[in-house]
Amino acid sequence: MSAALATLNGVVVTTCRIQIPAWGLWWAEVECASQEALTGRATLVLDDVTFVGTIVSGGAYETRTRYRIVGGAGGWGREIAPVGYVNDAGVKLATVIRDAAAACGESVGTIATTGIGPAFARHRGPASRVLEALVPRGWYVDEAGVTRVGTRAAVAWTGAATRSLTPWAAECLPGQR
Repeated sequence: MSAALATLNGVVVTTCRIQIPAWGLWWAEVECASQEALTGRATLVLDDVTFVGTIVSGGAYETRTRYRIVGGAGGWGREIAPVGYVNDAGVKLATVIRDAAAACGESVGTIATTGIGPAFARHRGPASRVLEALVPRGWYVDEAGVTRVGTRAAVAWTGAATRSLTPWAAECLPGQR
């Protein structure tokens, strides 16, 4: 008996569509041939690549289950409270992003201690607004579910699972056809 090509929390996946954008959250739409309900943290294994995320919607439908999964803890869309930062020596980028991540339950990797000025106001709203304001198109959630500040490295797909690029995606990723 061979191992399944794809699993979600150990359950065999029959259909999976995953999007890994140049910046922001990766997401997946997954269908399993099981009526076992899954919630919360999710480990999606596609061939030899493992993605850690959170099930944000889905459940049983007829004889199968379908889910929508986002990278990380699913917190960047949560509303967070406003906070003001003031420091004559300079408010640090890392401080503001780490505080926003802690407020929404996400984890972040290494962040430069770059100063962003003497003051910064974090407004009430989705936590991702902090990232968009400070590092627009300069953040992503990696396969392990960790938020990274910087540019996602372009990597050629070498797995056994089928890879297809929609025409609009090919336009967004030059050289990745």
